[in-house]
Amino acid sequence: MANTAGLYPPCSLLAPRSRQPSQFQHSCVRDLAWCLSCPAIYRLTKTDNPHLGDPKQLWQWLRQLDKQPQALLDAIAQQRSHRLGIYFETLLAFTLKNFLKPAKFYYALPVRQRGLTLGEYDFLLRRQGKPALLHLEISIKFYLGLPLQRGRAEWIGPNTSDRLTDKIDKMHQRQLRLSQHPVAQQQLQRLGEQVGPCYGLMIGRLFYPLDKPKMRPPSGALRGHLRGWWLRHSEQNSALSEATSTEPNNSPVRLVSLQRRQWFAPLIAAEAEQLAAEAVESPDENQPGMVARLILTSRGWREHDRGILVEDAWLDSVLEALE
Repeated sequence: MANTAGLYPPCSLLAPRSRQPSQFQHSCVRDLAWCLSCPAIYRLTKTDNPHLGDPKQLWQWLRQLDKQPQALLDAIAQQRSHRLGIYFETLLAFTLKNFLKPAKFYYALPVRQRGLTLGEYDFLLRRQGKPALLHLEISIKFYLGLPLQRGRAEWIGPNTSDRLTDKIDKMHQRQLRLSQHPVAQQQLQRLGEQVGPCYGLMIGRLFYPLDKPKMRPPSGALRGHLRGWWLRHSEQNSALSEATSTEPNNSPVRLVSLQRRQWFAPLIAAEAEQLAAEAVESPDENQPGMVARLILTSRGWREHDRGILVEDAWLDSVLEALE
């Protein structure tokens, strides 16, 4: 593994993990700050951290953006898709373009041959005074760890076609090597560009079975990645009783359903209070849904941790296909 000493820790994209996204008032700015400081699940290249800018200046820029977020909101509104991956890419593209102000910037640049898309770069940027483009492949993922027979495990997303092993293979075999393809090299020549360092990272959260919190992480996962828990809808009372038993004075606990746009940054106090007071519907039982486990403290309701509830039939069908 390459040396990563310096401004950037090896486990986050741009900002030190000690920075707290909760200091920002606007939810989209908090999401952006969370994405930049989120500890990585996987680091997929040996390239040194790209040192894209001063973290202190980045946080100052975020504070100003929090006061005047309209440009960020406009960038988000331009995206027709409501998929979380697109939301994440929009947040990151906005930061790379407006905070870094690179000499050249390409976002979601496709490589095509005879109308067929061979691949797509996440981000290409050339910093001031640098001769080559920096290639960034950054993904955000949420995977559930499913124990199988004989000590095996499979890590799968809420969309059952999304598997951790497949995503890593795709990033290694296709996305991170895209610039080496002859068609991609011809395209770069036409643009008058060349690709230099390539940096790949996967951030997000891994969800472990609530009754197996010490389950072994997937091979190669970085220490310090964000963790959550998962269990069946029919067992959700277990999440309440388990949290209550570990809290002093048996503090009240509530599970609240999170909308997709709430899957990133932790809830701030006002959001937790609002969700605790509302009659929040349970997640759609036809698909895994994320929930926050709230604890009533002396200062009011606060987020304790996060989990995913899965419907019994969904889980049984997935396990049957995997075994």
